[in-house]
Amino acid sequence: MKLSTKLEDVYTAVSKCLRCSMCTYSEWPDNYTICPMYLYDKCFAYSGGGLMYIAKSLIDKQLNFDSKVSDLLYTCSGCLACDDICEIIPNSEPYVRPFDIIRLMRYEAVKRGLVSDGRMRDIQEQIQKYEEIISSKKENTLGIPKKIYNNNADKILFVEWSFLTSQQKIYNSVLRVLEKIGEPIAGISDGGLNLPDLYDLGYWEQMEDFLATKFDIKGLKGKEIIFINPHSQEFFVHRFPEIISGYENIKSWHISEFILDALQKGKLRMKKRSKQIKVSYHDPCYLGRGLGIYDPPREILSLIDGVDLVEMERNRRNSFCCGARARDYYFQDFSKKTTLERLNEFKKTGADLMLTACPYCQVIFQKMMPDTKNIVKDLTEFIDETTE
Repeated sequence: MKLSTKLEDVYTAVSKCLRCSMCTYSEWPDNYTICPMYLYDKCFAYSGGGLMYIAKSLIDKQLNFDSKVSDLLYTCSGCLACDDICEIIPNSEPYVRPFDIIRLMRYEAVKRGLVSDGRMRDIQEQIQKYEEIISSKKENTLGIPKKIYNNNADKILFVEWSFLTSQQKIYNSVLRVLEKIGEPIAGISDGGLNLPDLYDLGYWEQMEDFLATKFDIKGLKGKEIIFINPHSQEFFVHRFPEIISGYENIKSWHISEFILDALQKGKLRMKKRSKQIKVSYHDPCYLGRGLGIYDPPREILSLIDGVDLVEMERNRRNSFCCGARARDYYFQDFSKKTTLERLNEFKKTGADLMLTACPYCQVIFQKMMPDTKNIVKDLTEFIDETTE
């Protein structure tokens, strides 16, 4: 969706909503509830379709755009379930999906000053931090091992700055696995400015100013970018072509795809396991529904001796959100209850270990259930432990 899109531009699209409630459920015949807000309180307003009706009512001026509307918009976890299954909204100009329209309403909420001053300060601090980091930038500040680091390499590791602090354990595992694979790697970082967050939360003016003055895409042409966080990858793959004029899509790899490719080519070897382990894999929303990457993590696990994969009831495109990006603005403890819903589903599998392939998922699972720190891991951590 272009940053110049206005709420009035999506009127035809939101008017087409049939109130079929398919955006709240998985595919037939299972029909699992997969919209976190609808599961919390089964009212149509608390669903992708309900938010489409709110958009229509705002355009028709039948509903005031106030703090209650804003709170509901920011409560949505952005799990993309409605985007994945709805075939009605995307077929009308400007050919956008339900969560695009939710992003657009969030942008309107930001413009109207309906977002807390604290959140606005957080965004400004991100931008200031980015400028400080970039101004002091040195070659290979990302800790990529000298054995594989090559600033002119065709493959580039994209690193969110948070990996160097709060998610360093995952990042260290990624670096060790890449060193074992042995291919030359360069590195780039977001420098602390989380563009997917700016976009999803409606801070479009701040993002547009940044892209116009500080972001240079030219150096990435002809390169292949390896992503650890699927949110960043989804933004590069799907959002950049919409918002940057002349952007040519860049070949991207999620780290799970890169690892699978290395295993299939014999560049990475598995250790022999002496014990059988039962694992369950959680499909992250943006890796699965956002990028369509479901099989590579499972194919990797199938190549490891002694690993028995047990699926959770809701899996693949029917996976339930981890709750990391849900907010408690409208429902009390909404994020926590969303996370616990998924953790309880994992416990029913009887698996010894839950694996995921998105750092946000791992962090929220461990935060909500501290006793799971040893049984919830990122896929790359597990691969690092099982390869040589």
